Amino acid sequence: MKYNSIETLPIYNYNKIIETGNFIKFGVQTPEDWEKIEKEFFTQIGYSEKYFEIMRIKADLVLTKANYYKTNNKALKTLIEVKKAKLTQTIGEQTGGDFTLMVAQVSKFMGFRVDPKKTSVKEFYGYIKLAQTQE
Repeated sequence: MKYNSIETLPIYNYNKIIETGNFIKFGVQTPEDWEKIEKEFFTQIGYSEKYFEIMRIKADLVLTKANYYKTNNKALKTLIEVKKAKLTQTIGEQTGGDFTLMVAQVSKFMGFRVDPKKTSVKEFYGYIKLAQTQE
């Protein structure tokens, strides 16, 4: 199935895209469609601080790689590996167990099992917003 909106993209697929960076494998066919989904997500849901931390690490990694290619400084190669490890760790903290736990918590609050492969991104975050207003 092809997705081009947070109204149709399952939350499972969205999480896998964030985790792997491979949007095509999870049903988003073009970079333009992914950009549209990202814009919808940002305007309707917003991003967490963890997302911005990941983006900062990625940007820093790109700059370090550029500096390495420019100078061929071997110390920068080690720094690149350290930054890659930090990025992997930070992404791992955001996804995986946290995502499964979040689905379980939403399911518990809603009183029914939320199927992440069928529940759209928009619907899932609607449940989260509802839970937050009930606290």
